[in-house]
Amino acid sequence: MGDKLLRAAIAITALAEAAWLFVGTAFHLGMPVPARFFEPAYLPSTVLETVAGALLVYAVWKIVTRRPGAWQRTVTAHIVAVAAIVLGIGARATGRVPRIPTETGHHPAMLLVLIVVLVVLTLPPARRALGVVGRRARRRHRTRGGSNVVSGL
Repeated sequence: MGDKLLRAAIAITALAEAAWLFVGTAFHLGMPVPARFFEPAYLPSTVLETVAGALLVYAVWKIVTRRPGAWQRTVTAHIVAVAAIVLGIGARATGRVPRIPTETGHHPAMLLVLIVVLVVLTLPPARRALGVVGRRARRRHRTRGGSNVVSGL
């Protein structure tokens, strides 16, 4: 029951992160989101946040369908999203992107959430919930003939 709940929590969190990135994508396209906020279009941020959001959606699909590689895809998606947000913060700090009052707070908040989830993903319960089998468990599943073949996985 614990693995199921943790898997669902990770999937819901990643889906919320993807939604947040897609709202940022719309924002960087120059769409008013919500109607009172507006930013001039900036293509590099649009591309970065779209790619990061799409990878998170793909990771959620892997988690929900219990496909092999769910943990690896989720970690990869979070690393890409962290890199995208760090690049966005760096671009704002160096003045390559104009500073807008409505934009100041959500990048650090998103970065914090992504890093916390990334740390959680490295913990053994999260790895187990997403289908990563540790070395000890692999040894128990090996065939008796001395082969390194993992059976039942």
